[in-house]
Amino acid sequence: MSRIRRSLACVALTASCAAPAVGAETDAASAGTRRFTELVARAIAYEHGEGVPKNSALAAQLYCEAARNGDAEAHFGLGWMYANGRGVARDDRIAATLFVLAAAQGHVHAQRLLGYFTSAADRLPECMRLPVTRPASAQETADPFAELPPRLKPFADLVRELAPEYEIDPVLALAIVAVESRFQPRALSPKGRAA
Repeated sequence: MSRIRRSLACVALTASCAAPAVGAETDAASAGTRRFTELVARAIAYEHGEGVPKNSALAAQLYCEAARNGDAEAHFGLGWMYANGRGVARDDRIAATLFVLAAAQGHVHAQRLLGYFTSAADRLPECMRLPVTRPASAQETADPFAELPPRLKPFADLVRELAPEYEIDPVLALAIVAVESRFQPRALSPKGRAA
């Protein structure tokens, strides 16, 4: 039995011998932990081609899914792939960041490896970066253009048409027009600048 398979067997045995969870919240957390352990096991298998065709790119995806949810072993495995350029472009800064995350959770191998990295640990892999989204509020969901008086509709139409050309959110542009010039085409700033 290979060292990797023995490690996986120990992880599986440890997970199965854990005390039974009490309550729905603990059951959900336990199911999540089992899921991430299974993802890491699959990632290791694909990374090394054990029982499945070797597929480093798929291994990185599986590690990343578990790493996004805070799994130390996934942080370590994905960090190792970045440190060695397996299935991903080699990047010591990403590797160092992932090893720091794993080490912070007590991962012994990651703690030892940190001494070999001089790179700043300040970059996450793209797969772990969350898209930047703002929560929608009641004001954001309402159409601010719809509430304008009829005399201001031509300004709003112009803003709606031109803002995307400059990669500006039309709602933001309309807010700026409202605050800076109060929809006055000949408005001047306190320093005499045209709006």
